[in-house]
Amino acid sequence: MREPFQQTILNNSFAELKYFDGNKRLLRDTAGSKSLLVAPDPKNSRLQSNTGLQEYWLERDQTGTYPRELHAELAKDGWIGIALPTDLGGGGLGISEATMMLQTISESGAGMAGAQSIHANVYATQPVAKFATAEQRKEMLPRLIAGDWRVCFGVTEPNTGLNTLALKTKAVKSASGDSYSISGQKIWISSAQVAQKMVLLARTTPLEECKKPSEGLSLFFIDCDQTKPGLDLKKISKMGARAIDANEVFFDGYQIPANSLIGKEGQGFKIVLHGMNAERCLLAGEALGLGYAALYRASKYAKEREVFGRPIGMNQGIAHPLAEAYMNLEAATQRRITQLACTIRVWRTRASASKQ
Repeated sequence: MREPFQQTILNNSFAELKYFDGNKRLLRDTAGSKSLLVAPDPKNSRLQSNTGLQEYWLERDQTGTYPRELHAELAKDGWIGIALPTDLGGGGLGISEATMMLQTISESGAGMAGAQSIHANVYATQPVAKFATAEQRKEMLPRLIAGDWRVCFGVTEPNTGLNTLALKTKAVKSASGDSYSISGQKIWISSAQVAQKMVLLARTTPLEECKKPSEGLSLFFIDCDQTKPGLDLKKISKMGARAIDANEVFFDGYQIPANSLIGKEGQGFKIVLHGMNAERCLLAGEALGLGYAALYRASKYAKEREVFGRPIGMNQGIAHPLAEAYMNLEAATQRRITQLACTIRVWRTRASASKQ
């Protein structure tokens, strides 16, 4: 049982939800007046209120510019490694805490784009932290935690969609055994234009030679370097969330060292699930944050906009949908908190049983 969980404060109100880990504080004011990520000394806080952030994110979206400032400040205060081991400079916490962090970022005015500017650094690194060798972890993770590197997640392909087991990208090992040649295509890969590293899932054994479709896939932690032969990125135009680039990635004999393999060859599908399952949790928190931000803006407008001498929010046709939206958001939040409580209970039970 991790000690920070015992210091969790969950105040179930619309006004605030606080989490303390003993070293840093995550404060979320869902009423919208503040949305902070602060260090122990409030004077050192980097994200103050959402007032100035609105213009920042609007500019990033209109210009399609990656929010490097946000990534740098979060890395500086240690938030990038919130769910990574303490011995490598991480926070040593879990995906539940990381979800709260990303919900805060999304709610601050950054929306899904702001949260997704860093969330791959949280979930895509989970398989590396769990299955990489000690030497690999020391080489790969500290620079990600420090913010020197950014990582993208190379799994989705054009013709497979959610059917990960059918992916076509191949990794062929050289005769000498010291490298792999990657050929294939990925699509909708976020942040590949700014990432220095990629967590890549590729097939090392042809599907027809495997007993199970889940076998024969391998996970790699590779350079995402367009200056090297065999790697090409094509940016996808989007209608929104333009601060985060989405890309097609083409591999044509792209060479990677054999020591970039994470875990055992052929076991990549089981390994990558540790990242994909974590991603689902983070996305849920980001969606909640966006929902609260939208509700705040709608409620604020309903209070300020006057028609026939009174705010439109006094009309049931406006007030009732807002109340229903609030109810749904609170219900979703409660479900997440309940699941967290159940998880903590299971961990405590297992920990107690192991001591007997």
